[in-house]
Amino acid sequence: MNILFIDDHDAFRQVTSEVLEHLGYEVVAVNSLVSALKALRNAQFDLILSDLCISGDKDGFLILDFLDSMDIDLPVIFITGSYGKSLIPTHKWKRSVGFLQKPVRMSELKRAIESSVHSNRVSGEHLADGREVSSSGLLSCNATANTHT
Repeated sequence: MNILFIDDHDAFRQVTSEVLEHLGYEVVAVNSLVSALKALRNAQFDLILSDLCISGDKDGFLILDFLDSMDIDLPVIFITGSYGKSLIPTHKWKRSVGFLQKPVRMSELKRAIESSVHSNRVSGEHLADGREVSSSGLLSCNATANTHT
């Protein structure tokens, strides 16, 4: 499974990338939305994991606008240290959108990723790495994702 990870804090990006790789994911880690958009144009991903507040702003949500404009259907999980209902816009997204609060445990991160990817796919579809998504492999992750459709 290929993950695009966006976070502007170098140490957190490096450690989280290593954790994701340890969990068996392939990771492209970038430090800005501009770099993320370039990566999305040049590679296929199964999920985007992004800091919500990049460079001190709540501009992490801009990635959703880009995905919509390019008609890219990827689940997105936002990780934030300032999680709160006031940060979550009352908007209906076209994809699975989840939220995790820092600090994130490895098991919680893995559950959120698997749940988001599987809930965004239909049985019989394939991940970017060619593996088939099976409806029997769905995982539930009640504490991590707020899904808007």
